[in-house]
This record gives sequence, structure tokens and C-alpha cells, in this order.
Amino acid sequence: MDKIERINIWYDNAGHYLDVFWISKAGNYFMPTSNERVDVLVDDERNLSGFMVWGVTKVKKGEIVNLELTPDEPVPASPTESVVPLATAQLVHTRPVVQTESIAEIKAITIQVEESGDCIEVHWSSGKGDYTSTTDERIRALTDASGNILGFRITGISQMGNGEKDFINVDLYPSSLASEPTSAHS
Repeated sequence: MDKIERINIWYDNAGHYLDVFWISKAGNYFMPTSNERVDVLVDDERNLSGFMVWGVTKVKKGEIVNLELTPDEPVPASPTESVVPLATAQLVHTRPVVQTESIAEIKAITIQVEESGDCIEVHWSSGKGDYTSTTDERIRALTDASGNILGFRITGISQMGNGEKDFINVDLYPSSLASEPTSAHS
């Protein structure tokens, strides 16, 4: 599996959407998919850079939802009404993006809301892993033995809006980055 060096998660409880991206650069656009609840972030060459799930808080408790991350139409040469430029998404970036030569090709995600309704899990790999802490106590990264990020878990959703912020903005960094040699991979 190719490495993702940084994943930004923006969860907006009040707006009912989840935005996840691993590359942010000028020219990225949100495109619709065949599922009206999912938009994908792509560049002009249709390389996937992230995704946005609308109505994520409306997923039924205990339900597992599989969502394809394939743009529904080709990327146009210039922005149109069906394309939303990244700049209008109002994302807050806390650290610069570290781009790599190869990015994991994520084609689908699985979302599950716990029966309690207090936790959302998002996975893009069927690999096995363990949950690790992040800079936000409400987010836990699912990482494999090599430190690759396979997904994440958001908890404390029922408390959001009750004295808590209605949004979460956190960056995940694979734990394997610190221990890898700096030489190029072939």
C-alpha cells in the first residue's frame, strides 16, 4: 500500500458533514458521485485527493454504509455550477501538506455509526489495525503494524453542541513516518 503522509479530518456536527483529504493544492475541485451523499475532491487529472460525506449524522445507528469514491462526471476544463472549488469549502488547515510521489489509491469507504449514536467509524482499508491517539481526544486513528492509516473513529458526537465545539479539525500523521529512512522508495 502506498503511503499517505497526512490526512486532514473536518467533522462538522452542526452542518452534518465529514470532509477528509490527504492532498490540498490549487486546482482541486469537489465533484459529485453517483451517491448524492458523497462528493470527491479531485485534481484536473481526476486523481482522488479526498472526499466529503453529507448527512453523515443521519446514518442509522448500527448501519454499515459502503460508499464508492468515483467522480460521476469528467472534470471540466474550468469550474462550473456542478464543481465546487476547494477554496469555497471553508476548510481550516493547521499544518502544511507534505506531498508524496505516490498516494494510496482509495476507491471506497465504509462508515458505521455505533448503536449509541455517539461514535462514527470510517475505514478505507479492510486491513487489521489498532486505534491510536491523536491531538484531539475525540479522534482515534486506525493504524496497521507499519503505521499506515486505515481509517479513524470519532467519539463524543452526542456531546457536540452542548458546551463543546460543533466541529473537529485534526491532522493524522502515520506513525511510520518518524521511523522511515529519508531515502526515496522505488
